[in-house]
Amino acid sequence: MLNNKPKKHIKSRGVLLVILVLIGLIGGYYENVNFSTYQGAECDLSASSCEFRLENEQISVKFLSDIVVEEEIFLEFDLSQGLKLENAWIEGVNMFMGKTPVIKENEAYLTFLGSCNLDTMKWRLVFTVTNKKGQEFTRSAIFFTYLD
Repeated sequence: MLNNKPKKHIKSRGVLLVILVLIGLIGGYYENVNFSTYQGAECDLSASSCEFRLENEQISVKFLSDIVVEEEIFLEFDLSQGLKLENAWIEGVNMFMGKTPVIKENEAYLTFLGSCNLDTMKWRLVFTVTNKKGQEFTRSAIFFTYLD
């Protein structure tokens, strides 16, 4: 009988260890899926346009078309001469919708938003620019879509 107690104790510790590892993995997955690479002040792009300053450089971002889900949406990035847009994407804030790339097409940029079942969907435009020194800066702007 004394031999059974240590085995039960070891077995329960093993089960507890497995549960803790699973909780850690699930938590890590959740954090990575819902993680935004930008952790700073944001501009509200739904107001019209957003202005950003990087040292002596300036960036302006605005929508060239109405923000309509499941339709092409055109944006304009106006960058100071010393800046280069490296990449840009849109991600859902209050619902994970993946990362939708912003693609350059002629002189404008094009993206597409998926539909959502929320009455008000909050989105984040995230973009990265580099300056002449090769320094990289990430900025973001929020905007909203509404269910009609």
